[in-house]
Amino acid sequence: LYHVTDVRNAASILAMGRLLCHDEAVRVGVRRTASAAAEIMGETRDWVHGCVRLYFRPRTPTFYQNEGLRPVAQLEWPEAYCPVPVAFVFDAVSVLGMRGVQ
Repeated sequence: LYHVTDVRNAASILAMGRLLCHDEAVRVGVRRTASAAAEIMGETRDWVHGCVRLYFRPRTPTFYQNEGLRPVAQLEWPEAYCPVPVAFVFDAVSVLGMRGVQ
């Protein structure tokens, strides 16, 4: 499973030693950059913001639009720009077997 984020968020994750959900990262002030556009986040059910998102592949369609060094004019969602992505990789069997995983 993959959790992909900007290098600035990755530094916070490594310093804390754990992943936080969107809501908790904002609450404690460790979320440095957004990896998803406000438009996308606004369409997401509220309860999902209380979960850490992990994906079955490292490059989701949304992330493909946001990552990499490129002119801002070429970005579909400039507020969700992620110039230097970092991927955290987790063992799927271990994570999916944990209590509370949805």
